[in-house]
Amino acid sequence: MKKFLIAVAAVFVATSVNAQKESYMPEQGDFGVEIGFNPFSNNYNTFDLINGVKVRYFLSDADALRLNVGFNVDGRKNTTEVASKEYVSHWRRGNFGLNLGYERHFNMTNRIDLYAGAQLGIIKFFASAKEEAPDGVGGIMETTYSGADNQGNFASFGFTAGVFTGIDVYLWKGLYCGAELGLKVTSSSENDWEREVKAGTTTTKTKVKGANRDMDGGFYCEPAIRLGWTF
Repeated sequence: MKKFLIAVAAVFVATSVNAQKESYMPEQGDFGVEIGFNPFSNNYNTFDLINGVKVRYFLSDADALRLNVGFNVDGRKNTTEVASKEYVSHWRRGNFGLNLGYERHFNMTNRIDLYAGAQLGIIKFFASAKEEAPDGVGGIMETTYSGADNQGNFASFGFTAGVFTGIDVYLWKGLYCGAELGLKVTSSSENDWEREVKAGTTTTKTKVKGANRDMDGGFYCEPAIRLGWTF
């Protein structure tokens, strides 16, 4: 009986040691998918899709490629009544971003993973609008904007570049949460845009050449907890 208890204890100790040594870290060939997660949000933005969905592929246990795709669309429609006639105006704008990067991982423990890397990307802003108003003779004057809206926003195209560092804490095999801090630079150019006015049988088009050039840079921090799954 004594020998049996000793054998059981030995198996238990060996199993405990192996469990402690088990690594939750991703390995070569693994994929990862993550989104932003804010459990304390009070405006129904618990999951952050504006900043995109991020996909990883591990070339080795320590090297990974990452692809981030983000988008945002916003719009509004207004109806105005003048002399028992309804006039409709609406605008729409948004953006689309695509970033490709490289990560180097430094496994600190079997659950904590630090990483650093760099990325390059593109960002596209778009805008459009349409306004209806009285033409002064009982008809409707329609003004259509292409490449701009009636709120002072313009379509543009640009490039981004940045470096970053972050931490992943693995809660279970494959499941992790983390945070990221980086330095990013964006350069963009305003696109040409057009305004078309229709009043009765008359149509007037005005083309405007994009003139604004912008360059922004600075530190960023992920606006929410990064919640991901590696498989």
